[in-house]
Amino acid sequence: MSNYDLSNFPFVEIPPEALEFIGEPDPGTRMYRREGSFEEVSAWHEVISSICGYMLSPGGVCMYAPVSRAAVHKWMKEGKITCFLFHVTERKVTFFGGSRPVRSRPYGYIPTSEAKAWGKIIEEKAVRTGFITREELEGSKPDWYGKFLDWDSKWRKRKIKKSKK
Repeated sequence: MSNYDLSNFPFVEIPPEALEFIGEPDPGTRMYRREGSFEEVSAWHEVISSICGYMLSPGGVCMYAPVSRAAVHKWMKEGKITCFLFHVTERKVTFFGGSRPVRSRPYGYIPTSEAKAWGKIIEEKAVRTGFITREELEGSKPDWYGKFLDWDSKWRKRKIKKSKK
């Protein structure tokens, strides 16, 4: 996956004035990190959502690109996809008087627009290399808008009728 040309990849644009609030990126990546209290998470999320629009967890990227979570983590580390991480630094007192982090793993979000772009790159490469044809990918009559999902679609009515037999 590392041989993709990302020169025209539609990365979200991060305004420099937002860095103070969303955090600085790790060197050589697009992983922006922020630490803070549990109460700050929602405000942080509002800011990154206003910049990027819809967001996904790293595991949710597979809804738009046929990749594993490990591939997403690899792309994050290589700076090929934008990720926002929030580490909750608060600690809770345990029943026996010790302490533990409120949350051990950071909240992590990836812009949906970048997940979709990655999926398109994979589709185009699959068609270009002959792994799949455009017709196999989209069908002979592409349903661009998912009309079959409508509650009164002909497809759904046929499925219901078949299930009653």
